[in-house]
Amino acid sequence: MANDISAMGIKAILVATPSYPVGIEMTHFADDGDSLDASDMTIMSSGMGVNGDLVVWRVATPTTIAINLIPGTTECDQMENLFKLNMTQKNKVSSKDVLTLTIVHPDGTTHILTNGYIVGGKPLQGYSANGRAKTRTFTMVFENNIN
Repeated sequence: MANDISAMGIKAILVATPSYPVGIEMTHFADDGDSLDASDMTIMSSGMGVNGDLVVWRVATPTTIAINLIPGTTECDQMENLFKLNMTQKNKVSSKDVLTLTIVHPDGTTHILTNGYIVGGKPLQGYSANGRAKTRTFTMVFENNIN
């Protein structure tokens, strides 16, 4: 039996409080970058006692999510705005949005990430040497990953 592993139909909804309380629905994922990616996490550290005994301990690590969106789409524009609202600059007050991300996978499973923050992105549109607008990547970190 073959397994269908296509990403067709993936959707993400990002609620950003206070800036986007209704949420940003994302379906226009780019074709030249990973649509939605979670970074590898290290959940335990290890060491050796002075007599060579292995010791391990758990490490709390945020879940890092990167989303690549098609430039010029409504959700890309909203994410750029959210990024700019949360930037800290001289004489500017950051919006301090707290994020909740709901990811609906093509097979219907859902992941909910809570207590998050936008931590990376580009403040303006870039263009590649071939004349194409570059894909916009936005990075977020989350405290909790609820299934």
